[in-house]
Amino acid sequence: ASMAEFAAGNENVWEKSVRMMKYVEQNFAYDYDFLENPRDPRNAIEVWNSKKAVSGEFSNLLVALLRSQGIPARTVFSYVFPEIESDEFEQKIGHGWAEVYVDGKWIPLDVTFFQAGYIDATHIKFSNLLENNVSESLTALGNGKFDWKRNDLKVKILGYKTYSPQLELKVRNEISGNEATLAEASLNGFCMLQNLQLNSCVSNKNKNFFQIEEPARKFWFCGSQNIYWIVKAPEISNNVIYTCSVDLQEISGFSTEQNINVKKNTQAENILISGPDQVKIDEEF
Repeated sequence: ASMAEFAAGNENVWEKSVRMMKYVEQNFAYDYDFLENPRDPRNAIEVWNSKKAVSGEFSNLLVALLRSQGIPARTVFSYVFPEIESDEFEQKIGHGWAEVYVDGKWIPLDVTFFQAGYIDATHIKFSNLLENNVSESLTALGNGKFDWKRNDLKVKILGYKTYSPQLELKVRNEISGNEATLAEASLNGFCMLQNLQLNSCVSNKNKNFFQIEEPARKFWFCGSQNIYWIVKAPEISNNVIYTCSVDLQEISGFSTEQNINVKKNTQAENILISGPDQVKIDEEF
């Protein structure tokens, strides 16, 4: 399918933008060979065909997908500072992300760092571009010697604060072997893309003790949201009670875990999900 055919959909501008960003992040690999062997930047078609890119090329592809649906979009040229020493940024890396025009505002979408709706303070923006293909040139007339030197970029931190969404994990503390239960994550925070993963402890055979349906979740949320996983225990043939933890991790590094005791198989309880039998479009339930 072409990029335009893939990008088509009935969502609103923001929902469509987030869907396309998630697709690029999940289906295109970061081109680490570029760090050792720099090359000319790839355009959107070249990235689509190669399935590999660096940050500016990710933004080229995402902007092309957005524009194919008539959505105003542009790329950003910047530096990003992944490591901070003392109160000054020491290490800098050229970086790029996309911006989409929604409700009169330019909203950032950074595929590489999986940030949308906001960009953290390690990103220093320099310019907006039609596409991320930055070059430098110098033209001189006459005779003489020219010494062209770029000054070192230094950025001083004036202040900062850290933030993580409030995250809570709820799951039953005891189940029977071969029984399934629901694990619930409750989130509260500002509008952002979230990247959560629910992990199981491992058995003595170095395999996941619990079977977890779709352990990794990437989604957009605003304000508060509940996310659910189905967690199934293995069959237990003896009277020993096994204790295993499930660990919930989010992209910023925050994690929380809870222990579950698993006992010998008894009559398993059914999972019950309640809700209305009819809902309206865009209605939450």
